[in-house]
Amino acid sequence: MEGSFKLPKLVPKQKKDLELPRFDWASIAKQKKLGSGSFGSVYLAKHAGTAQNVVVKKLKSVSIDSQTRFVEEAKILNSVKGHRNISKFLGFCSEPHSIMMQYSRFDFGFFGVEKSVSSLADFLQFVDTEFEFSSVANLLPVCVKDILAGLDYLHNHNIAHRDLKPGNILVCNQHLDDVAGDDKAMAKAYEECPIVCQLTDFGLSRSVDIQTNHEDLKRADMWSLGLVMHIMINPDLGSPYRAELEQSSAPDIHMALKDLLTKHRLPQHGAKYEQLRITSWWQLEDIFNRCANFDAMARPSTAEMLCLINKSLVNYLTPPPNDLVLTTRLHRKYPKDGQLQISPTISSVYLHVSSYCARAALPDFTPALCYLPNDLAPFLHKEHYDLMYAKLGLRFAQNL
Repeated sequence: MEGSFKLPKLVPKQKKDLELPRFDWASIAKQKKLGSGSFGSVYLAKHAGTAQNVVVKKLKSVSIDSQTRFVEEAKILNSVKGHRNISKFLGFCSEPHSIMMQYSRFDFGFFGVEKSVSSLADFLQFVDTEFEFSSVANLLPVCVKDILAGLDYLHNHNIAHRDLKPGNILVCNQHLDDVAGDDKAMAKAYEECPIVCQLTDFGLSRSVDIQTNHEDLKRADMWSLGLVMHIMINPDLGSPYRAELEQSSAPDIHMALKDLLTKHRLPQHGAKYEQLRITSWWQLEDIFNRCANFDAMARPSTAEMLCLINKSLVNYLTPPPNDLVLTTRLHRKYPKDGQLQISPTISSVYLHVSSYCARAALPDFTPALCYLPNDLAPFLHKEHYDLMYAKLGLRFAQNL
């Protein structure tokens, strides 16, 4: 009887084809580690098959659960790889579990500077440190349009990013390589598209397909977008709340930040780029003010913000007088239900009407000394004049 016992025979399941582009790990020559976390490591590498630089993300864990999630992440990345503003998925490797992505870089060599960066965070820091930002200030609205287009694409495919920050936004001008050496073609290509931004570092863990509060996660993305705007219009600060935390006497910066958020305090703007915020980056500040809203339900959608950045405002403009905006040095004031209040002692006031942004400084906010800027007058309605008189004591001749 003892010799009749047999172990059960294990019948292997037939594995399904992942239907993903594949690459062989042996074809990868690692050049530099770009980053590392608990989930995996990211490398800049050379792919032997194409002789191109690529980015490879290698899974650290060998658990079945982690590997399963990694495969699903690859499937998600593959499903959205056709969008211009999403980092391009190139292939998957199962031994070891790895994902290969397109390498993106912004080459300052076109400007005569031997430097290249890959992320928006590095771009902002480098320009702020080494150059006058006014020389490339026009690039940031282009970046915002790309960021919004990529995020809108993800949201429309029921995917939330959940880690949107300048470090996870790639910058690229490699398309200019095609016209290098031809000054005329270069000028045209740069004018048409000086920079491209792509979203990266999202996957299964951030897919709302496995979440219950789909819209909540999208609204969380919009808060993150608002903070990205704050960093972009304050490139010298590097991160939101930096000024507040440096001024705080709290021994624990995490507790200090939690206290600021609990009190619904928005991050302050620095003074260094005030003029650019008013002139070149007013749309970015507008998006910050609308998205960095502690009332999640009041945050706009990606479609609304795309409409704003594209100036397609036919269906977006707030009716007068609530579209009147006053900028007073570091803060904008938006009226709500006709209630616009501001201290009459503040100087250097800028008047705007929604996103038309007709600008002119009022040298002193004393009602008797204020004048109506010529570039603003065509956009004002009677309701605007009534509001400015009732709440600010400003009386102007109405050119209606």
